[in-house]
Amino acid sequence: MRLVLLRHGRTAWNAEERYQGHTDIPLDDVGRSQAAEAARRLAGHHFDLAASSPLVRARATAESVVDGRGLDLVLHEEFMETGGGTWEGLSFTEIRTQWPDDWTTWRSSHLDHGPLGGETPRQSGTRVVTAITRMVGEAESTLGTPETMLVTAHGNCLRAAATLLTGMDAAGMGRLERLRNGAAIVLEGSPQRPGRWRIEAYNA
Repeated sequence: MRLVLLRHGRTAWNAEERYQGHTDIPLDDVGRSQAAEAARRLAGHHFDLAASSPLVRARATAESVVDGRGLDLVLHEEFMETGGGTWEGLSFTEIRTQWPDDWTTWRSSHLDHGPLGGETPRQSGTRVVTAITRMVGEAESTLGTPETMLVTAHGNCLRAAATLLTGMDAAGMGRLERLRNGAAIVLEGSPQRPGRWRIEAYNA
């Protein structure tokens, strides 16, 4: 099956380079345009399942893509961003100034290096993968194996999920470039073969 992992459009906090995490920040004007562009880009793709983080920036992006498709959008907390702990709401400059060593470690994009007092990417990526596996399993029991699934969520947790799905080592996340707002990771694989998925397109 094909899995499309779509990052939400831009928010004011993205533009200001603030750590958002679980804080519920809406799309800004640029973000709404990016969501509309993602909808146009994905218009020719059929989706059997669509899920999203409940945070408004992801939900609004997902709604742009699924609008008019007659497809139910399922919201799951498991698709929320990596929790930022002490860093939520702080600018990257503030974080780098107050916690220089922790900042450097976090920016290495290692699966086991998370924000101070928050989650690690491994934790957030694991809950994303677990939720995807559960949704696909539920669909298989009633409709058969879905061909394509859309998950709209957040940059850090989606990169972590892609790292886990493809079976890269913990440092492999750092080899994946940061996911742009409104862009997607497209993977091909089987839910029965975790760790064996392949990346078909990145920042697409």
